[in-house]
Amino acid sequence: MTQKELTKQAFKLYDNIRIQSYETRERPEYRERLHSVGLRAFYRYKRRLKAEQSQEHVIEASRWGF
Repeated sequence: MTQKELTKQAFKLYDNIRIQSYETRERPEYRERLHSVGLRAFYRYKRRLKAEQSQEHVIEASRWGF
């Protein structure tokens, strides 16, 4: 997956969970929980993206002998 696709997927996931949290108005504790789950999922994707990028740089540098 490219960086753009992964970021797009992360935002889509976060938006879907955020929409669900707004639909559960009668139970505010569910709303808060869904919101935090969405944030955690978003940052998990961002960390994964960063790890993939750093790994690509390591592989590329080792290929050039650095």
